[in-house]
Amino acid sequence: MELLLGKQEIKLALLLGGGGARGLAHIGVLRALENAGVPIAAIAGTSIGAIVAAEFSRKQSSAWCQKMFERFARSESFKALGLDKVNKDMQRGQGFWNTILSGIRENVLIAMALRRASIVPREKIDAVLTEFVADGHLSELPIPVRIAASDLKSCRTVCFRSGSILGAARASTSLAGYFPPIQENGHLLVDGEATSIIPIDCLAGLGITHTLAIDVSGSVWPDWQITTALQALLRQQELERAYFRSYLHRLCDLVVHPELPGGFWTDFDRVEEFVEAGYNAMMAALPKLKNFRPRQPLPHLETPHPPPLYLEFPFLKAGPLREVSPGKKGEKAA
Repeated sequence: MELLLGKQEIKLALLLGGGGARGLAHIGVLRALENAGVPIAAIAGTSIGAIVAAEFSRKQSSAWCQKMFERFARSESFKALGLDKVNKDMQRGQGFWNTILSGIRENVLIAMALRRASIVPREKIDAVLTEFVADGHLSELPIPVRIAASDLKSCRTVCFRSGSILGAARASTSLAGYFPPIQENGHLLVDGEATSIIPIDCLAGLGITHTLAIDVSGSVWPDWQITTALQALLRQQELERAYFRSYLHRLCDLVVHPELPGGFWTDFDRVEEFVEAGYNAMMAALPKLKNFRPRQPLPHLETPHPPPLYLEFPFLKAGPLREVSPGKKGEKAA
């Protein structure tokens, strides 16, 4: 399929949002873009989108990424996370805390959350990431990758573009409450979805002219039952997230929503199904890419407001988490 994206003036960035297992659809999107010969100038990812971004850039093969997650779903380290404790028969499509508001197992999880820093110990999630995410220098990946996290101390998006890939992935996938935050050097880092559901604010310095966002977030269901004050509060938070997401969509040139009916954030055993959904959604959207025309890099990408905080974890734990200059990769901030 001949696309205008082959022209030098067009630099397309792919934005991969979070959503747990639903983010497996990103792999199908990448497969469709591979097959169509669409050049990708950069990839920014949040949560599972961060892992897919780094691994795809490293191998440049969607098929390899799919096989990796198939192994991941069968691994003992993944099973040890205990994601089966989340009841999939409840309100599908809702956020994590909304899904644990009823049933005996869910009440146990709430009690644990009130007593502990997290439900799953850090060593368990680290065991999974170490087994399946290849470490290396983020700035040396063949396709430029930016990884988004959120800092609960400064209330800002954190952008990783240099330093340890594994360190950045640990921060971006630390789902607040379920997995412990990364607490280091005055920062408290959690899953990037808190401030960067779609990591459009991590593209500065790349000269990007067009953005393609893949949103795998669950829908806000209109018939969700509200019988308690806590449920009402969490429902309000769901609406806030939905409106924030819709604002970010307006900043993107194209947003693709893979159809994932009944797709739950813990459904990592549905790899093939979710990958296929992403592929079908992107194939249907490919004709829209033909409407892209050469233009100058987008100002709101070069100077996002508010600006993200640039941090890096030194490779091979050669030092503590540190702030780096927004000007040059890996340059220590003053």
